[in-house]
Amino acid sequence: MANYQKYRSNEVWIFHGEGLSLPFQRHRAVEFMFFEKGSAKVTVDGKSHELQVGDVAVIYPNQLHSYSSATDISCYSILFPEDLYSRWTEKIKDRKPVNPIVRGGYNEEFRNLFENQMLYTSPGYTPARRRAATERLCALLLADLPTETINRDDRSLDRIFRYCEEHFTENINLNTISKELFLDKYYISHLLNDLAGTSLRGYINILRVEKASKLLSSSELSISEICSACGFQCMRTFDRVFREQNELTPKDYRKAKIQGKDLTKAPQNRG
Repeated sequence: MANYQKYRSNEVWIFHGEGLSLPFQRHRAVEFMFFEKGSAKVTVDGKSHELQVGDVAVIYPNQLHSYSSATDISCYSILFPEDLYSRWTEKIKDRKPVNPIVRGGYNEEFRNLFENQMLYTSPGYTPARRRAATERLCALLLADLPTETINRDDRSLDRIFRYCEEHFTENINLNTISKELFLDKYYISHLLNDLAGTSLRGYINILRVEKASKLLSSSELSISEICSACGFQCMRTFDRVFREQNELTPKDYRKAKIQGKDLTKAPQNRG
C-alpha cells in the first residue's frame, strides 16, 4: 500500500510516496509521476512500462492507470486540475500519449522548478509565480509529447467506466451494462480484460472500496451500514475486498484514522 503524503492542494495536488502499490484509477487531472529512488511498473490503458529514476510518467485525463513496485522507492505524483492545463486542451482532448513514459523527463530544469518553486515554496512566493512554474512544467512535458487520437475502443471503454462510476453501488454486471449501453457483453469483457487490464468486478470493487474508505473516515455509519451503502452483499466479501486493497480490515482502517494515522492516497476525482 502506498504511503502518500499530500503537500499542497490549493492549485495542484502533490504527493510523496514511500513504497508504491496503487490500484487502477482514473481522474480528470493531468498527472506526472517521477522517482527520486527505485523503479516501478506503470500500467496505462492495459500496457505496462518500467518507470525509473529520471523518467516521468504522463497520464492524460480519464486514462486508466496503476502503479506497483517491489523495490524500496521514493516517488512524487503531481496532479494538475483542468484550469492549469487549459492551454493544452487541443493537444489533450480526444487524444492520448503514444508512450506515457518520457525518458529523462525529470531533468535539471524540471527538478529546479519542482523543488524550488512548487514543493519548497518561500513565504513570499506568490500564486502567480507558482502558476507560471506549473505552466512551465506542463510545457516541458506536453509540448513535444507524441499523441494519437483515441479510437472507438477507447470511447467505448470510457462509457463503460463512467457507467460503473455512476452505478457501482447497485447490483450491476456485464448483462446490465450491455443492455444500458447497447454494447455486446463479450465486447465489454474484451475491452476491460485485454485493453484495460482489469475485470468488471475488479473495477467495481475498487470504486466500492474507495467510497467505503471515505465513509469509514468521515461518517458515523456502522461498518455494516457502510458495507450495504457501497454495494457489497455481505460483510465477508466487504472485509476480504477491503483488506486486499488497503491491507487493513474496515474495522482496523477506521481505528487507524481515529488515531490520526495518515493513510492518504492520491485522489481519484473521477470524470
